[in-house]
Amino acid sequence: MASAPLLRIAAMMIGGIVLADFSADVLSPRVWFLGFAVALLAAGGWRRRPLASSACQLVGVMMFGGWMMSRSQEIFPLPKSPITYEAVMTSEPSVHGKVVTGDLLITSGPLAGRRLKAAVLRDTLTRRYESLRAGCGMQVRSRLEIPHDFHRGNFNYSRWLTTHGFVARTFILSSAWRAHKVSFRKLSATDRLRLKALAMRHSVLRRFETQGLGEKAYALVAAMAIGDRSMLTEEVKTVFSQSGASHVLALSGLHLGVIYFFLTFCFRHYRRRLWQQSLLLTVVWGYVFVAGLPVSATRAATLLTIYAFVDLTDRSRSPLNTLSLAALVMLVGNPLLVWDVSFQMSMASVLGILLFYRPFYFLFGKEWMKKHRIMASVWSMAVVSLSAQIAVAPLVAYYFELFSTWFLLSNFVAVPLTTAIIFTTIVLLLTTPVTAMQQVVVPVLDVLSSLLVGGLEFISKLPLATIAPIRINATQTVLCYLFVGIVAALVLLVRKEIKRRQQLKGIPF
Repeated sequence: MASAPLLRIAAMMIGGIVLADFSADVLSPRVWFLGFAVALLAAGGWRRRPLASSACQLVGVMMFGGWMMSRSQEIFPLPKSPITYEAVMTSEPSVHGKVVTGDLLITSGPLAGRRLKAAVLRDTLTRRYESLRAGCGMQVRSRLEIPHDFHRGNFNYSRWLTTHGFVARTFILSSAWRAHKVSFRKLSATDRLRLKALAMRHSVLRRFETQGLGEKAYALVAAMAIGDRSMLTEEVKTVFSQSGASHVLALSGLHLGVIYFFLTFCFRHYRRRLWQQSLLLTVVWGYVFVAGLPVSATRAATLLTIYAFVDLTDRSRSPLNTLSLAALVMLVGNPLLVWDVSFQMSMASVLGILLFYRPFYFLFGKEWMKKHRIMASVWSMAVVSLSAQIAVAPLVAYYFELFSTWFLLSNFVAVPLTTAIIFTTIVLLLTTPVTAMQQVVVPVLDVLSSLLVGGLEFISKLPLATIAPIRINATQTVLCYLFVGIVAALVLLVRKEIKRRQQLKGIPF
């Protein structure tokens, strides 16, 4: 804790957000802000008493978190009758039975800038729904409704929508909408930037369509490289879920980390140079922009940016401090992220790797690792997967009521093939004008996609591939993490004692 002071601050911030959520009906934003101001004044008044001043500062951070959360909980009143509005579609539509689902951003009237989850009834005669694409302008008349939960474990769908900025859901009849050119003048700069990014992603997807990729390869490339999962079949999603490899379908830390650390390796002789980090982050954020600025990729890029900044300034050697800083930056931007499942899993997996990787990796000692480099590389991949899985398993069981037992084997298949697919896709885009090169790259991408799906399908059919249903409540989940925390503390203490004794004997550790 001494080497990671920001960890305490992040913990108090999260504590304030959670308390504000549970006391939303009792404490108003003014109460939280008053508490924040009083704590700061007390910290200044007791500056000659470091312990008391530090305690007041932490209480102030908690109050600040509660104030941000209480402000974000302000209820947005929805019109009681159907309204007419202009909107633009901000996701690739997906066909589900008799409807086409997608995300809408309202561009006109008092609701401009609000996001909706929309279901458009398919018109089987005129088939106008086939013209819907990300970036399409629409004029719509429909009723806006408060989102309701659906039952899948403990996953709170309405809270997920609120966390991602959706204020309502709506059902649109086939006769209640028409294509319409809309104006973006009332939208924020962020929304306009996101729409430009979606237009870029749409053009990249159209380019993929002309490359001659097979249906399976096209769907995987669109999901893993651009973040569009609308073309994935339910069978493929089930295979990835049951094998424990769903994380490779979401454009997030794995994908950006592969690109960032590959570029870091290429420029390893210029470590901590400003121009090097600027170039790397430009490539990373450019990639996220081309992918349409999805939430998961934006969060991962933010984490990489903070990591690069800390590495450049050399202000802290504590990875926990860097992770805490990233969490603080993102929570200040959106305190509702505390309740976002993907945010929780991202933070938990990185924390698990930071806590467990070194103790597990050096179980055989540094000298043995140096002598057996191939085995060390294989063991390193296994340890990363194991460390992350230990941290996220209680969350997966709580939200989705399942556990994939063959996750280690799945990652040995998924991670290398996903890395290969990402780089092959980049080569495919860069060599678009060269027809001869395309004829080589496209079959390779088809083969890699078939190997990935086939390998995971084999793993998903192994005995006891998935344990389900697992029904645990919030209290049991907290107890699971308490147990994991105790085990982590014991592992660190034992490793520290072993290291101390070996140093006394002159044995390298």
